[in-house]
Amino acid sequence: MSIALAPANARIGIETTQAFTAVATYQNGSTADISADPGLTWTSSDASVTVSASGVATAVASGAAHIQASLGAVSSSVAVLRVRSRVYVANLNGNTVSVCAITASGDLGTCNTSAAVFDGPTGVAIHPAGTFAYVANQRGRNISYCELRSDGELVGGCNTSAVTLWGPIRVAIDPTGTTLYATALVSGTVQACLILRNGSLGGCREAGSGFDRPTGIALNPGGTRAYITNPSLGTVTHCKVSAGSLTECAVSAGGFSNPRGVVFNSAGTRAYVANDAAVSKCDVQMDGSLAPCTPAASGFNLAYDVALNPTGTKAYVTNSAHDAMSFCPVNADGSFGACTFTTGFRSPYSVALP
Repeated sequence: MSIALAPANARIGIETTQAFTAVATYQNGSTADISADPGLTWTSSDASVTVSASGVATAVASGAAHIQASLGAVSSSVAVLRVRSRVYVANLNGNTVSVCAITASGDLGTCNTSAAVFDGPTGVAIHPAGTFAYVANQRGRNISYCELRSDGELVGGCNTSAVTLWGPIRVAIDPTGTTLYATALVSGTVQACLILRNGSLGGCREAGSGFDRPTGIALNPGGTRAYITNPSLGTVTHCKVSAGSLTECAVSAGGFSNPRGVVFNSAGTRAYVANDAAVSKCDVQMDGSLAPCTPAASGFNLAYDVALNPTGTKAYVTNSAHDAMSFCPVNADGSFGACTFTTGFRSPYSVALP
């Protein structure tokens, strides 16, 4: 008898699962699904992945594992499960992007920093398919797009779009992966750029205007509304998204201190706004406005951006003045628990997760 696992290769994000099937082939050529056999033992070769008695693997940290099942003295073929979960940090002063693994506790693990191929990187976003990273180059006035390996690391050299943007600061990608939105600081606009199949940008047009030195931008999970921070006014503007254009824009919330970053939980019910020294948490109302907004945590130093893991249980905050990143567990009420500090960055200006 032999045992084969399916799928033979799989890739999942952190805190997600993958079910494996064990199929036995007997000497007479017949086959049977033995996944539910109580005598079957499942094992994982790496602590980044756990596997249950029923063959369901759970990703708990960045890494890769060999999954195997055994029945008595017979061991199955090896299935490879890669955990594709990284934290991407744009280093403004270093002209680099750091790609950091995530440990089982959620903290930042080993970080690999790219070559200095960017020109004033102030924003980073990951394509929904996990195939490309997009980086806003403020000084270069363009957007770079970088292919990602199966483990989430940058493949190597990045390409630069031929489109010129005036002071691009942040980028966000709609859930379909077809449109990239970039805040343009100098023109006070948001630009919408078509994403082609090869990852390049096919052209950009003005999606919305009238913002005040727009910096941060985020779409709600459904891609139906866009939220733009106006640092000098201390406000966040929300707009409806219609065919790539931003319409019916209104001030969503105010009273922030130099807000530069905004992110949503996966349910779209709560937004987090990065202020200079604090991160605010805001409930999302039916009309798209943010209220009330209360402190989630304070004590940061130039918190220019904030990102959440897919389940919204962990937050990552830039501390640009300290060349550091903070990792903070998120409590049930949306506030942050005790944050840890990781140094070694170069004026981190933006952070993103897949």
